Amino acid sequence: MLLVESCQQPEEKTTVTAPITPAVFSIEGLWSKDSAGLLTNHGYLFSSDGTFQEIGSVISGTWQMPSMDSIMIYDQEHEHSFLLKAERQDMIKLTDSNQSANYRRVPFGMNEKPDILNGFSGTLSSFRPDREYQVQIPPCKMVEILLHSEDTLIGFVLTRARDNIITKPVRNWKSVLVNGGEFKLTLMHNKPGKLTADGSEYDLKVMAY
Repeated sequence: MLLVESCQQPEEKTTVTAPITPAVFSIEGLWSKDSAGLLTNHGYLFSSDGTFQEIGSVISGTWQMPSMDSIMIYDQEHEHSFLLKAERQDMIKLTDSNQSANYRRVPFGMNEKPDILNGFSGTLSSFRPDREYQVQIPPCKMVEILLHSEDTLIGFVLTRARDNIITKPVRNWKSVLVNGGEFKLTLMHNKPGKLTADGSEYDLKVMAY
C-alpha cells in the first residue's frame, strides 16, 4: 500500500468567486500542479528574487511577468511562455502551446539550517554492488540528498510507485517535494564490474529545510 503525505488543504466550496485584481494577486510562492483535485510533485516555486525551482527536479532559473496575464520562465536550456489566469488567490491556470493546467498554491517555508532525516554509510563491493534504503520524507519541504565517496562512479536514485523523482544516478540533489511519505533510496555503482571485494565506502545523508 502506497502512503503519501501531503500538505494539501481542504478545498473551500463557494458559489461566488470574487475577481482577482492585479493589486492583490502575487505569483510568488509554491504552486503544485493539480491532478483531479490532488496535489502532485510537479509545479514551481517562484521566489521573490525572480528565481524559480521546479518541484521534484533540479531544474531552476528565472521568471518574469511581462503582464498580469502572462509569465516567462527561463531555465538553463529553454524559455517557456505561459498565459496566466488567476482563478482565485490559491489557484492559477497556466497555458502554453502544448497544454493547459491548473496549479494550486501550497503553504511553504524553509529553515536556515537543515534537519538530518537519515544518515547511511557502508560499502559497495563486488559481493554487493547496490543497496536500498527506505526513507520517510515530510511534505512541502526543500529536500537535499548528499553523497560522499571517493569512488566517483557511485550514485543514487529516489523512487516510489507512480512517483519516480530521481531516475538517473546522481551524487547530490536538492529540490522541493510537495507530497512526502516513504521513498526508496537506491545506491548503485555505474560500473559494478570494477568493484573489488574490499569495495568502495560511502556516506549518504537525507536532509530537509
